[in-house]
Amino acid sequence: MTTGVLDSGVGGLTILMQLRKRYPQSNFIYLADHAFCPYGTKPAGKLKERVVDMAKLLVTLGATNLLFACNTASLFAKEAEQALSVRVSEVITPTAQAACGATKNKKIALVATRNTIRSGAYRNIFAKNGVSTYCADGGELVFLAENAAPKSERLRCVQKILSANFGGADVLVLGCTHFPLFIKYFRRCWKGKIVCSRTDLHPQRAEGEVRYFTTGDAAAARRAAAVFGDVPFEKILPQGV
Repeated sequence: MTTGVLDSGVGGLTILMQLRKRYPQSNFIYLADHAFCPYGTKPAGKLKERVVDMAKLLVTLGATNLLFACNTASLFAKEAEQALSVRVSEVITPTAQAACGATKNKKIALVATRNTIRSGAYRNIFAKNGVSTYCADGGELVFLAENAAPKSERLRCVQKILSANFGGADVLVLGCTHFPLFIKYFRRCWKGKIVCSRTDLHPQRAEGEVRYFTTGDAAAARRAAAVFGDVPFEKILPQGV
């Protein structure tokens, strides 16, 4: 069994590294779709088509089940599952449920990309649990993460995002897997609880092999992922995509 992990860039590595620690003998294929990054600003129709195409590519590479380690890609998990007849796990539902369990005053601040916010996916889950949602677009952080921006610029961006009116929310949801790369800045500026993207995936054990691919420039991908160590990205050119 091999789990294919999809993200628009290096953000999903925050999920993959957690899974590797918990399941060191499981097989993974990580695909960073840098050629189409960022997902958070793309038109919904084109994005859905792209996500399904990337899911197909992961299956072609040998994945037997998939994890969309990207909040925006997670919006199309059901479509990909229907198109490929393989299990597709996502990060929005378990993250939203964790946030609902953490809030005391039923008010949650959501920082996410434009498409994730517009979809209402988080807001719908929160509403079913009697929770009010206060949103802010954090899409600029994706660009900063992928381009290894300096610390001062990262802090400035987080401060700007958190200057929004969050209605007294006591929980902050980082609704993009790139955002935990800025966790120390969020912790410096946010006094309440912080919930990062998570998954309820439980991969099966195998040989513990991990392969890394990018649809963009491999050297640039390795530089963007340097915070995780030496990540050996290989460039892949999907046919027909």
